[in-house]
Amino acid sequence: CIENVGQLLRTNFGKDVLYEVAVGGKNSFLEGVTDRIHVLHNAIACDAARPRTDDGDEHAFDNYHSSRTIRRMILDCPAFAATLWKTALEGKCKLYADGFSSMVVGAYLESPDSMVKDLAKSELQLLIDGGILKPQEHKAEEEKCLPWSVVPTSRQS
Repeated sequence: CIENVGQLLRTNFGKDVLYEVAVGGKNSFLEGVTDRIHVLHNAIACDAARPRTDDGDEHAFDNYHSSRTIRRMILDCPAFAATLWKTALEGKCKLYADGFSSMVVGAYLESPDSMVKDLAKSELQLLIDGGILKPQEHKAEEEKCLPWSVVPTSRQS
């Protein structure tokens, strides 16, 4: 996973393998290899820290598959969120406040972990106040209130 992080992040099935390893597996199955998992977190963050280019190599935050996977990792793994913030996002959030990348940035505000929220709070609040970043709407919470027949069949996440 570490050696092929960029390729795995950007592919439909590779992203799922990478996610499972990065969050420690189901029920913390990979707990005994946390040092290697931290190396993987760093590899993902380093891939995301590369600048956007016009050479056809899509940035990790702009790719359909990787942006969603990174967002899930931020929400589910505070250790990864901290590494990604320090390596790739701190001071650069304005660059990623639109498109698929805005889901990555917004995940810091949606995190259930207060430490993760606190990492990005001041920088992201400036973007929200300036109208650059829009807070994500919580469709799942809205759908709980709707009758089952009204809930849309397709979901975006």
